Amino acid sequence: MYSNPVNFYTDKPSVSIVAVLTALFGFGCIMLGYLFLPLAAAFYAILLFFENKNSKILSYVIPVAIFAVNILINGFCSLEGVAYVLCGAIMYISLNKNRSKSETAVILSFAVGILMIISLFLLAFDEVGALRISAVKEFYTEVYFTQKSQFINFVTSFKRVNEDGITLYLLNSAEAEELFNSILVMIVPLFCIIAFLISGISLKIFSSRLLKYSSSKEKVAEWSFTTTTFVAYFYVFISILAIVSDSGILGQVISSLDLIFLVVFGYIGAKVFFTVLAATKGKGFSVLVFIVAFLLFSSIAIRILSYLGVYFTIVTNKAKNNS
Repeated sequence: MYSNPVNFYTDKPSVSIVAVLTALFGFGCIMLGYLFLPLAAAFYAILLFFENKNSKILSYVIPVAIFAVNILINGFCSLEGVAYVLCGAIMYISLNKNRSKSETAVILSFAVGILMIISLFLLAFDEVGALRISAVKEFYTEVYFTQKSQFINFVTSFKRVNEDGITLYLLNSAEAEELFNSILVMIVPLFCIIAFLISGISLKIFSSRLLKYSSSKEKVAEWSFTTTTFVAYFYVFISILAIVSDSGILGQVISSLDLIFLVVFGYIGAKVFFTVLAATKGKGFSVLVFIVAFLLFSSIAIRILSYLGVYFTIVTNKAKNNS
């Protein structure tokens, strides 16, 4: 990581345009929630960089205005009007403080995860109409039983007729309930993956915009997402354990960790593979290969890419240590 903050003066964008885009995507957060958060957070961080350091008027006015509109539309039980501000500030401060992109991704993912949890609490408060902890249990207990009932009714409706003309149901109620609970266990790792993806997309948009306007493009390019060699080996160990583990609590924890690391190293591997393939065959062909691979061999393709990400991480870290 470099020691000096990145300078931004080549092809500096219009601050007014960045401000308008920040406000537009901030309003998108109000209407569509976390779907627009990566865009709003990235452009707010860019606004913080490019606006005059001594008079960041727009950097303060826009969040206040968006927050006020959010209260008018969604009420007080909503974080959509402030979540993007916090995430944008984290990216801005991290790059200014010369934190690595990996460290920033961890901090940002943790922040997004906490914000999403708070949003779930606020949703329960809003639906029940009371600001009490018991309202959370009351609301999500009802959601659980409602969703389970609908899932069981849906799954047990599948049937087929055998050779003797007898109608057979593919799953009974007990089997459907067991399937529902097994899917429910995956909510935690999926929650972590969503937080990581939101953070990753935010950082990607933020980095690409900075790379376009920065006079020190090589410094921005160096701000890339990597992990330590220990984490890479740990993922390989977990992925092997996941194959031989049972369906108990420990097995579920191992499977959850495997799923999270699969996405992390799958992203690194996909980025490396796409970069190499695009350099030799062109971007169009690379995109086509990715689409075909994921349509035909989605799970296998992601696993292979994750191991490619492990290999790249180990080799890169070894080269850095040697240099």
